[in-house]
Amino acid sequence: MGAGLNKHRVWPIVMLALLLTGGCREEEQGRALGFEPGVYQGGSMPEIDGDMRAGLRERVANQDF
Repeated sequence: MGAGLNKHRVWPIVMLALLLTGGCREEEQGRALGFEPGVYQGGSMPEIDGDMRAGLRERVANQDF
């Protein structure tokens, strides 16, 4: 009877451990945990070349506000 009681104590701990480690996804590692208002903490943006800039200006010119 003692062994059966032990199983009832171990399974909830095992399930809790699985749930907690399931939240540790690879893509969430290394992200910023602190928040500083008004400060961008992400990576740097890629440079915009002349062709892309001209295309963006054309798109903006075609928008009607």
